Formats: sequence, structure tokens, C-alpha cells
Amino acid sequence: MRSQAIDFLGSVLIAGIGAQVAIAAPVQVASGRTLQYASAASSQQTETHQQKADQFLREKRPDLAIPEFAAAVATDPLNLDAQANLGVLLFFAGKPLEAEPHLRAALAIDPSQAKLRMLLGTCEHYQGHLEDARHDIAEALPQITDPKIRQQAGLEIIEIDTTLNDLPAAAATAAQLKKDFPTDPEVLFAAWRVYSDLADEAVLDLSLAAPQSAQMHQAMAHELIRERDNKAAIENLREALKINPALPGAHYELAELLSLSTLPADKVEAAEQYKLAVKYQPNDAASLTKLGDIAGQAEDHDTAIAQYKQALAAQPQFADAQIGLAYEFSETGHPDQAVPLLKEAIGNDPMSMLAHFRLSAVYRRLHQPEQAKQELAEYEKLKAMKDKLRNIYDTMRLDSPQGKDVSK
Repeated sequence: MRSQAIDFLGSVLIAGIGAQVAIAAPVQVASGRTLQYASAASSQQTETHQQKADQFLREKRPDLAIPEFAAAVATDPLNLDAQANLGVLLFFAGKPLEAEPHLRAALAIDPSQAKLRMLLGTCEHYQGHLEDARHDIAEALPQITDPKIRQQAGLEIIEIDTTLNDLPAAAATAAQLKKDFPTDPEVLFAAWRVYSDLADEAVLDLSLAAPQSAQMHQAMAHELIRERDNKAAIENLREALKINPALPGAHYELAELLSLSTLPADKVEAAEQYKLAVKYQPNDAASLTKLGDIAGQAEDHDTAIAQYKQALAAQPQFADAQIGLAYEFSETGHPDQAVPLLKEAIGNDPMSMLAHFRLSAVYRRLHQPEQAKQELAEYEKLKAMKDKLRNIYDTMRLDSPQGKDVSK
């Protein structure tokens, strides 16, 4: 507990405030004398209790320090150091209800103590006073610079907002936390949970507002894909397109599912669906790129190059189109033109295995073995990492974030 408290407040004295013993003003009595001696005695008692408490803390005995701080508070309720330390120690001893009044007393003396205000918010959270808890933690957060404490404050706000069913507010906090702590698993899990809840809420709202709509069928298709029921997903996308043939994204999504099939008829229909996607959305870079891939597989290089160029005109940094166009340049005798495209593709998508692999092949054609070896090493490193991730997802029975395209 001692280490927890020090980690939280980062000071020799737990509250990080320093001894600030308040001497009460002299009290007048009937004789006209003051109780100055009594006040001095009280002050001495307070100091004695604090010294004992500090000694117990140095000995890592917070259980013995608590009663000493309590005695100091009893003799001098306006002692900021004693109130703050007692509140902190009680909190980390698992007694938030007992800690709260002392934290409030310390903040009444000095409202600027941001870490104490955050701890007060946590106590309020434990007691179910969610609005008060959120207010205190949010008020404290801008004044806290310690990254670990800021992270915990943000996570607590997310939990409170989720309980209050204010998912947009929770999502905003999650987005900021992801920006500040991009690799922290606790933050990433909290963000995933909030975004999943938002998605579920949106689907529920859609099902209530428009259960027979094209968008509802499209949403159902997305859920079915996550469950790996591609057949049912295809049926829902077909139904969606019957209702609205121009439904954004639906033709492309249907084409992607059909392209996974081993049946020749499904492959043919997939190509038609990509064409329909471009018909309704001429700047659909993803569908244009897929049409370029299909033309390239048929060795129709001119059509493939035209499709890739059209995709890049619509979306200049679309890595898949850059990779496809680079491949066509290499295959048609212009490997030198492929290099800048592949380098740019890697810049736009550093995790692209295919870009590194093809750049390695291009370097071999250009008789640059060292560069080829370097790119092949990058490809092998990414492949090993993605194979590991795929095994993890398979073990957990979850879809890979990149689905079937993980091999690329």
C-alpha cells in the first residue's frame, strides 16, 4: 500500500504537500486571557503524531501510520498534510468510504490539489455517485502531468461514461487515450469495448428504426461476416441491393465475398459486382484496383494499368493501387518505374508484406542484390509477425483484422 500511495502522489510525504500545521486563533475566555498555551500544546501533539506517522511510513507500516494521522486530525482538523495523508492511506487500504471525508477536508483547505481531487472522484465512483465522480476526475485531469495517473483517470472516466450510457463521451476519451498511449493494452481494450458498444447500439437503433431497410441488411451482413457465415452474408447483401441498387459499399462487399469462392461462376459475378460498384461510385478506388487485379491476371496489361491509374487519380495514396501499378510496370519491362511506386506504397502502408516482396523482386531485376535482400528480410519479418497474429486469432476464434488479405 505504501508503494501504491507513493506512486500515486510521488512525494516523500504521501500527499506531497508538506507539513502545514494550522494554528488556531486564540480563543477569548471570561477572564480576558487566551488559550495560547492550550493551542501550543495542541500544536505539539499534532506534530508528535505526524512525526510518528512519518516514521511508521518509513518503516513500511501504513497500518500504524493511519491512527497517528487520525490523531493529528483530531487535534487539528485544519491540518492539510494530516487530512490528505489520512485520506490517501485509507483509500489505498481499501477503505474509500472512510477516506472520502478526509479528502474533502483537505480540498476544502486547498482546492488546488488535483491528485486528491481525482482520488475523491474515485471514492465517489465506488459509492455510485457517478455524476460527482466524473465532475471531480474531469476537473483534476488537466492539472495532472504524471502519465500513469492521467491514464488511470481517463480509464475511470470511460467506465463512468459507459455506466451513464454516454457512449459518445466515452469514445471521445478513448480516442484521446489511444493518442496518448498507442500501445497500452489496457487503453486499447477499453477503446475496443467502447467502440463495440457503440456499434452494437447503432445496430440496435437501426433495427428499431428501419428493420427492413437496405442498411439493416448490410449491417447484418457485416455481423455475419464476423461470425464467418459468408453464405448468409451474401444473401443479406443481395437483399440490400434489391432494395437499393446504389447502396454505397454493398456491391464491393458482395464482390469481395464472391471472390473468395472457388466456383468460376462466382468469380465472374464478383467482377461484375466490382464494375457495378464503379458505375454507382466512379471514384471507388478499391473496386477500380480489384478490376485492375482481374485484368492483370488475364494478362490484359493495358486495361490493368488504366484501372490502377484511375484508382490513383481518385485516391493518390491508395497503397493497393500503387502496388498493382508497380507490378504492371515491372511485368511490361519498366521495373525502374515500379521502384518509386512501391516505396510510396510502403510509406502509406508500412505493414504491407506484398509491397516489400515485390520491391525485392524489382531490385533483383535491376541487379541490386543488397536492396533486394533488405526488402526480402522485411517481408519475412512481417510474414512471421502476421502468421503469429493469425494463429492467435484462430485460437481465439476471432477474425483477423485483415481477414483473408492477411497473407499479403
